[in-house]
Amino acid sequence: MMKSLIAVSGVALLFMSHAAHASYVGGNPLTSVDPTGTNQLVIAGGQATGSYNIFGHVANAVTGNGVFSYGNDTNLGSGVQAYIQSQMALRNQVITFIPTSPAQDQQVLAFYALHPGRNSVGLADNCAARTNLALNAGGVPTQDIPFPGGLSGDVGNLPGAQQFYVPQGGPIPPALMNLLPGFEPQH
Repeated sequence: MMKSLIAVSGVALLFMSHAAHASYVGGNPLTSVDPTGTNQLVIAGGQATGSYNIFGHVANAVTGNGVFSYGNDTNLGSGVQAYIQSQMALRNQVITFIPTSPAQDQQVLAFYALHPGRNSVGLADNCAARTNLALNAGGVPTQDIPFPGGLSGDVGNLPGAQQFYVPQGGPIPPALMNLLPGFEPQH
């Protein structure tokens, strides 16, 4: 198990990589192909430059369906690479790759279909709560932490999870760039 120290908005976070558990791709989710073609990303960012929101933001991307980002002006199902690049201009990000099954992805997408308003969130039902609920709908266990950084650390401990640090201003790590085309919307 590899440990890595990542600083997001001045806070050092310890993340554990569980790539050794990724037996579905021979133990290496970065260089091998998932035979089911399904995975998810949790895209968490720290406080944006000049923002009063000290907690940051979190969104979820589903293989072949784009990104689902609540509480900002991002259209649900938008392009993932464009979203990450737009967030790079504002904040540091930790992006977590999570292996999932086709059934899990369909359950997450069914949840999102019931919540079509990208800005239909509030203080208690915020971006982190919505992402937690979507992941839980797909059977991805989380601790329901209502803050982006907490959710990011939580999903980073899932079996097979792999985390990538993207600093404000970039660059996107090459291994993550190799994964992003699979998350772009196919509709």
